[in-house]
Amino acid sequence: MSTRLNYALVSRPFPLVASPASGSATMAALILVATNATSASVPFEEVAIRLPVGAGATELTLNDVGIQVVPPDHWKLDETQRTPGYVEFFFVPDQGYASVGANKSLSFTFENLTINRVIGTAEIVVTEQQSNGVDEERQHKLPITKFPSDWQPTRFEVAKPIVAYGGRPVLRWAGPAGATYSIQFYTPETDVVVVPAAGEDPLAPSGQYEGPKLYQLTIFTMVVEKEIAGQPYVARTQVLVQVRVPGPHIERLAIEPTDVDASQPLPQIKLGWQTEHVGRLYLRLPDLERVDYPQTVEGAHPIRPTDTRSYRAEAHGMEGYAGATDEKTAWVHFVHPISTGFFRCFDIHSHPPHSIGKVNGQEVFGVQERMIGVKMNTQVLMLAEQAKAAGVQIANLGVWPAGTHPGYREVESGDYGTEVANELLWETKFQRIDQPEPIDQHPVNVGAAWGIRFADKRHALVWYSGAEHDGNYIKGLGYNTWKFDFRWTLFPSLLTDEDDAAAAPAATSPLSS
Repeated sequence: MSTRLNYALVSRPFPLVASPASGSATMAALILVATNATSASVPFEEVAIRLPVGAGATELTLNDVGIQVVPPDHWKLDETQRTPGYVEFFFVPDQGYASVGANKSLSFTFENLTINRVIGTAEIVVTEQQSNGVDEERQHKLPITKFPSDWQPTRFEVAKPIVAYGGRPVLRWAGPAGATYSIQFYTPETDVVVVPAAGEDPLAPSGQYEGPKLYQLTIFTMVVEKEIAGQPYVARTQVLVQVRVPGPHIERLAIEPTDVDASQPLPQIKLGWQTEHVGRLYLRLPDLERVDYPQTVEGAHPIRPTDTRSYRAEAHGMEGYAGATDEKTAWVHFVHPISTGFFRCFDIHSHPPHSIGKVNGQEVFGVQERMIGVKMNTQVLMLAEQAKAAGVQIANLGVWPAGTHPGYREVESGDYGTEVANELLWETKFQRIDQPEPIDQHPVNVGAAWGIRFADKRHALVWYSGAEHDGNYIKGLGYNTWKFDFRWTLFPSLLTDEDDAAAAPAATSPLSS
C-alpha cells in the first residue's frame, strides 16, 4: 500500500559517491523529506526508516556506528533495530503532533554515514503507521545511487524557497559536463512537466529555469543521468518551494434587496457572496442551521427574515495556512413609513408639534414650524418627558448624504449616536420672501437621522426621508400645505451572539407607523 506522504532523498554531497577504493571513506548525510502535498492533514503515530548496511553495491553504509539522527521538530527517535543487512530507525511524534498538516513537510536527517566502496544503487525503505485506530502500514522505497568516487558534485537550489501566491520560482543548478540534466515537477495547473520537453535542446551543465506560477507547495526534482562503463547511473535531488498563500478574503457579502418595505409582501431575498483564498466559509443564519460551504468562491443562499437583522459570513484560510480568518456582516432592513399628515404653514404663531410616531405607546418625536418675521423654520423635537416615560434614550446621528442608509454604520458598530441633551433634534431654516418660483426647501437635509436605544439594548433608527406639498403656491409665502415623511427601522440587540440569535426574542415593533 502506497504511503500518504511524498518522500524524497537529498544527499550531501549530491550525487552520492562511493568511497574510493583505498584511503579514507566518504562521509555523507542523507535528508529524507516527507511532504504532505494534499489539502488535508494526514494522521501518523509512527514512521520507520530502514537503511541497508554492508559492503556491497546494493548496500549503503559499511556500518551504523556513529550515525547521528536528527528528527523533525516535535518528533523523537523512539527505537533502533538492527538485523543482518539493515538498521531501522523508528520515529514517533510528541503528544498533540500526531499528524502532518496540509502543505507541510518533515525532515529526517542522518549524518556521519560511512559510504561503502562499491558503486551501485541502494534502497531506503520508509514505513508509515497511521494513527487512525487501524493497524495499517504503508511502505515506500527510495533508490539512491552511489556514483564513482571521482564524480564532481552538482548544485541544485531555488533562489527563494518561499514565493508569493502566483509567484514564479527561479531554479539554479551547476554540475560537471558529460551528464544529462533535467527538471521535473507537477502542479494541478500544469500536470507533470519535464524540462526540457521532448524534442527540445538538452539543459546545459549549469543554468537557471523560471518555473510556472505557483499556488501551492511544489516539489522540483533535478535528475542527473550518466553512463559509466556501459552502466547507466541516475541520481535525483529535490527542492521544495512554499507558497505564501494570502489570508482568506470575503470580497462581497450582500443581501438583495437590502431594504424591505414592511408594508408590502415579503419579496424573494437572497444572501450572496464572493471570496478569495478560502478553505471553508461559514454563514451564520438565524433562520436556518449553520451553513458550511467548503472552498467556495461565490454563491447565494435564500433567506427568509421577518425583521431587521444581520447575517455574518466567516471565512477560514485554506488548510495548511491556518490562523487567518475574515468576517463580514450584511444587514437586511425592514423599513416602516411614517407620515405626519398635511398641515398649514401660514400662521405667524407657532404650531403645536405634529407627532411623527409613537415609541412604546408614547409620542416622543414632533414636527413643528415656526415663522419668525420672514423666516420659516421646520423643527423636529424630542419630547423629553414622553421619551422618559417610554423608557428610551434618543441620539442625534446627524445628516446623511442622499441615497445612503442613515445611521446603519453607527448601529453596526454599536454606536447609536450622541445622546440629545435638549429638545431640538434638527432644524431647517430658509427665507420665505422673494424666493423664485417654485421653491421647495423642505426636502433639505433628507437623511437626517435619530437613534433610539431601548432598555433591552435594541436600537431603532428614524430618519427624515422628504416632504411633499399640496401644489397650492402663494407668492411671497410659498406652498400652502406640507406633509413630512419619515421612515424607521428596528435593529435587534447588538449584544446578542449571532449563533444564538435564532433563540433571541423577536424584535417586535415598538414604533407605530
